[in-house]
Amino acid sequence: MAPYPPLHLIVGMHRSGTSLLGSLLPACGITLPGPLIPGDTHNPEGYFEHADVTGLQEQLLIDLERWWPAPRGMQPLPEGWLETARGQEALAELMAVLRAEREQQQGPWAIKDPRSSLLLPLWTTACEQLQIPLQLVLAVRDPAEVVVSLVRRDQAATGMDGWRAQRLWWHHNAQVLRDGRGLPLQVVSFSHWFDPQKALLQLQGLA
Repeated sequence: MAPYPPLHLIVGMHRSGTSLLGSLLPACGITLPGPLIPGDTHNPEGYFEHADVTGLQEQLLIDLERWWPAPRGMQPLPEGWLETARGQEALAELMAVLRAEREQQQGPWAIKDPRSSLLLPLWTTACEQLQIPLQLVLAVRDPAEVVVSLVRRDQAATGMDGWRAQRLWWHHNAQVLRDGRGLPLQVVSFSHWFDPQKALLQLQGLA
């Protein structure tokens, strides 16, 4: 049997340009299967996130008492979380989504959700069992810019402040490096999209 097309998992801290990156992937020949979450006042062009994947990951973090924008979202996930009944339920849900999408793909495809940064063992396990080659694309942005954007968006709803936003930036990016060891990784810089030469290099790397 021929190998399945690779899945590019878009990870990184919220407000780090993951949606901008998602909008550019089709031009690089990378499919974004859906249904995709539509835009709103914070991301008018859309979030480019698979609604089923984002929904299940959001609920999993809440059930593990690590909802990402909350104060406890800065803490590591509970020890052995993937082996718990809730972790195995989420794994089965994710595998069902990926199995269905896998059969539809003729070439490289991508799923984007910053929450995946905190849940990489879920992805590595699912993709290994489904024989899907997994590659990471990490979107990074100046943490000072992320802090301003995150506080502006989430302060009213979650009490987000600069200190929490800064720690969340570190937590998301560090967790990708810890749990993504051994996986192919490409780092994409938000600021480089606004420099024509650097943007072209990033696009060439993705393509």
